[in-house]
Amino acid sequence: MKISLGLVTAAAAFMVVSFGATLGSTAFHAITSSRGVSGYAAGPSSGSDRVSGPPVSKAIMFTSSGATSYTVTFSEGGLTAGTAWSVTFRGSALGTAAPDTLDFYQPNGTYAFTVGPSTGYTPTPASGNVTVDGSAQVVTITFTTPSGSSPSSGSSLFGLSPATFYALAGTVIAILIAATVMVLRMRGGRRPKP
Repeated sequence: MKISLGLVTAAAAFMVVSFGATLGSTAFHAITSSRGVSGYAAGPSSGSDRVSGPPVSKAIMFTSSGATSYTVTFSEGGLTAGTAWSVTFRGSALGTAAPDTLDFYQPNGTYAFTVGPSTGYTPTPASGNVTVDGSAQVVTITFTTPSGSSPSSGSSLFGLSPATFYALAGTVIAILIAATVMVLRMRGGRRPKP
């Protein structure tokens, strides 16, 4: 198999090819000609992905040219933009950052998936099956936070949690008020001389 990312082409007999890429949109191409994988179709054969921080994975499934593949898209809801999330589908793990989707390409059949952990969030469903039956499928994973907390507000000013920040701010204000009262008492009502 040969995969091209920008001007770099890599070949591998196994399923994983890695590239380094800069931040931004990066185009890719799977070569399935006489020099690539003959008798197989790549899905997708080309496209682009946005590289925005965490590693980006793209599954390119090679199926026999006689088998039709359909897109199985995993989308997320509830994550803060930029939060990493992943799905393992048929043994292949892909990860991205919200709000991006994860796409796999499969012929008809029923396939298992598992959603990877995302710090501070609980995915629903966390696992399940997808049945591909002649059309593309979309699985929406809803991420929620434990009651009373929010990862998006999990850090505040100076990297403190909101509760810690407000407690610290209240303490500082109380100390400033007490110091002001002490200074005024020490002056003993003395008025400045003209």
